[in-house]
Amino acid sequence: MPGWATMMTVCSIPSLRAPADQAPMASSDRIILVAGLGNELLSDDGVGVHACRLLEQQARAKGRSDVVIAEIGTAVGDAMHLFEQAELILGIDALQAGGAPGTVYLAKAGELDSEELVGLHQLSLLGALQMVAVEASGRLSAWQRPQVEIIGVEPTSLALGMSLSPPVQASLARVTAQAWQRIDRWAAGRADRRRT
Repeated sequence: MPGWATMMTVCSIPSLRAPADQAPMASSDRIILVAGLGNELLSDDGVGVHACRLLEQQARAKGRSDVVIAEIGTAVGDAMHLFEQAELILGIDALQAGGAPGTVYLAKAGELDSEELVGLHQLSLLGALQMVAVEASGRLSAWQRPQVEIIGVEPTSLALGMSLSPPVQASLARVTAQAWQRIDRWAAGRADRRRT
């Protein structure tokens, strides 16, 4: 499927599934995935979904087509085909780490096991990656686990409601800036890796 890795998608889980018998993707064809996680019906728990909507607007304004932006919400299992095709997964989610409401954190997957970082959906994301690894090992012998980073936002409220609290709403500019910084850094590294 040449060219699919440069598409940009948002507001749904895109269908980029390759046939089950297809050879593993070359590393240059793997996607950069921004995964908006959380339950939008539980106020600040939906920060990842809100951030993805803003990132999609920014991507269109910047003419960016080198990233897949997916509003995953709580449907982590439905996005396993994307995880399988990613070289970088940048998850955005509420993250309870004891900071002030609206504090923005950047954590790598290995840090999510620490007792200080108690995320709301990260273990589901990492659990899905474990399932992908097991499932892919039988048919994609060269599958490489993607790098996983989480941009977390300290929530104020997880009560029923579709609006973000003022501190979390105010953090969205920092969240999207951090996301673009990580995407740009990864894309630049990818270009360097292709030249070598």
